[in-house]
Amino acid sequence: MLTTFAFEAYLNHIGPSVLASWSGLERLPPWSKLELLCDILKVDLPTKGARPVQTVLMLSDFRNKLAHGRTATLTSVKLVDATKWDEIRTKRSLADWEQLIQNGDFAKRAREDVAAVLGLLHAAWSGPKQELKDHLFTFGSGSWSARLERVD
Repeated sequence: MLTTFAFEAYLNHIGPSVLASWSGLERLPPWSKLELLCDILKVDLPTKGARPVQTVLMLSDFRNKLAHGRTATLTSVKLVDATKWDEIRTKRSLADWEQLIQNGDFAKRAREDVAAVLGLLHAAWSGPKQELKDHLFTFGSGSWSARLERVD
């Protein structure tokens, strides 16, 4: 989920410097925002049926299914070896989004592929915030201070 949030946040980060009317596009789905930015910046995305674009689409679908949950009836029809009936009948059917979170593989793939797709945009972007172009992903920086005063 954090990767999909980062993906959309990056689109919203560069969007206003690419298109003056970006604030009116805030409600567009992330995929539509990506396509618009790619069109404006003349970025050719790889095919939708392969990585990394396929993963970005899966990630968007994953986010939407969690954000807009619905009741679903899962059915599973399998031809099974009768000797393994006890093993098979105790396994719970999983929704497609649940299958993605059984281990960390999809999260790692999503991070890599989102970085690849955003890297294409990042390389093409030449907005007024050029100083921010150096690093696609940064963790930011901060500082703090305190002053101790004696109170009598």
